Amino acid sequence: MLDRSLFADHCALVLEDDPRVRDRLIAALAQLGLTAEPITSTDAVQDLVDQSPPDLIVIGREFAGVDSLDLVRQVRRTDPAHWIPILMLGRDREGSAEVEALQGGCDDYLVHGFDTEVLFAKLTSLMRMRKLRKFSEFQRAELAAFRDRAESEADLARFLLSRLSRVEHLDAVGVAYHWLPAEGFSGDLLAATRSSSGDLYGLLADATGHGLAAAINLIPLTTAFYAMATKGFNLQAISEQLNKVVKDYSLPDRFVAVTLVRFAARERRLEVVNAGNPAALVVDRERRVVREIPSGSIPLGILDRPLFSPKVEAFELAGDEELLVFSDGLIEACNFEGELFGRDRILEAIAEADPAHDGLVLSLQTSLAAHCIGVSPSDDISLMVLRAPEADHHLVPGLPAANEAATAAPVAAPASPDAAQASTRSHPQKRCVVEVSFSSIELQRIDVVPVIVDLTRSIGLRKALESRFFTVLSELYVNALDHGLLALDSSLKAQPDGFERYFGLRSERLASLDDGEITIRLDHRYLREGGGTLQVEVTDTGPGFDHQRCIRALLNPELGDSSIPSGRGLGLLLTLCDKVKFNETGNSVCVDINYG
Repeated sequence: MLDRSLFADHCALVLEDDPRVRDRLIAALAQLGLTAEPITSTDAVQDLVDQSPPDLIVIGREFAGVDSLDLVRQVRRTDPAHWIPILMLGRDREGSAEVEALQGGCDDYLVHGFDTEVLFAKLTSLMRMRKLRKFSEFQRAELAAFRDRAESEADLARFLLSRLSRVEHLDAVGVAYHWLPAEGFSGDLLAATRSSSGDLYGLLADATGHGLAAAINLIPLTTAFYAMATKGFNLQAISEQLNKVVKDYSLPDRFVAVTLVRFAARERRLEVVNAGNPAALVVDRERRVVREIPSGSIPLGILDRPLFSPKVEAFELAGDEELLVFSDGLIEACNFEGELFGRDRILEAIAEADPAHDGLVLSLQTSLAAHCIGVSPSDDISLMVLRAPEADHHLVPGLPAANEAATAAPVAAPASPDAAQASTRSHPQKRCVVEVSFSSIELQRIDVVPVIVDLTRSIGLRKALESRFFTVLSELYVNALDHGLLALDSSLKAQPDGFERYFGLRSERLASLDDGEITIRLDHRYLREGGGTLQVEVTDTGPGFDHQRCIRALLNPELGDSSIPSGRGLGLLLTLCDKVKFNETGNSVCVDINYG
């Protein structure tokens, strides 16, 4: 049964010299619902094809004194993308004539004296092919438009991801790294920054899957990491916040493995939270792996805060060590035989690495490229090497300048009342006093020092003083918490594996602390013309300590009082502060920081 809908509202050109055949064709086409237009010259054909292409062409083997196949080839060259079905009529019944017509560009061949039913069948087949071709062209145009939109959106996504991940920070803080995404987008994130106190923070995150879907899961992490790391929050607080971000902004079946790193420059301390990533490796200058830090916590986004408890590993650095962190894509990278790159090759590349800053990364890149020749990665590959930053010279106790300041600071002579009044009249002062107390509950939940540093910005503390203030407040707070409330002994750090034991004991005692309080009082007096004094007082409810004995031992090391802790933090306070004053019991200390 004829499907006349294939022919409705369509136009056919009839190119036939024999009037009888032409009239019969036109009548047959009209039966199908086609509008047939007879053509008598080759020029008219080309004009119609150029200006208003027909839906079908029926052409005699010879037309208007020319070889019809030349005309067919000319039509085909006009617009190869716009296909017009062509049926040729010929008198030759030999198969060679049909082959010649088909090879010449026609789509079917029919002999003169044709049966009308055969003609209808052939035309139906041609128009069905035309419909399918049109649909294919429509789909191709749709796909091209979709591809253009997708590329435009991908470009925008790459731009946003690049800005949010702040890749330039990696170079700015001197971190060596390598990134190799499995697709156009990486499901791995590398980030690094320095805090206001000079500590180096690093993050390697590996989201579930790879490509854009995985990369999107990482977008919220970058803002949270940089916001907290630059302010100096501890790794536990950062880990808990990143876990909350993943829970809030990811699908339930998505999670993110992370390695969080903090190099405390002044203390030469390394802290690591490994939540689901391969073991981080501490490498010394001789390219020996001196420590492995395996995953000690579950990946982010699986448990809510009450159940999510990140494990912070803390170590004292012996010298110029580096930390290598990497995603599982490095271990699982395969060659064409399906052999994994594996842990042994990582260790071999480390052993062969140059001691230069980026030596580890270059050695691993070279080894990986040799292993995976001709094979694209099936998972994102990322690795990062962090080295402890050098502490600012004025923050390091033990220098001659520090000893001079330590001697002079506690005995600074106050100005006479007349001089003080004259100074106040000539330079009007402004003052802001803030006092905050933290109970045992808050001490367990809050990273106090960054919170207070943030507070000082609102009371006019200069940004240039943040590093100095952060260091002073950290010392005061740590002394109040660790020694005042938790009764930790600094001498424990000097023992083998002392850092690990010290911080493990610190976590246990802090978690079980059910009494005690720390009060921080800030008294900021500053001049309208610039300069001023920030007074910081930290008081704890602990028993205190013999501060006078510690100061004597610090200022007179020749006395050799081995029962006194190193006094490193106290020496730092005497170095950085213009005045240091303890109360009688030693559980309250007040310092002045002058500037301007």
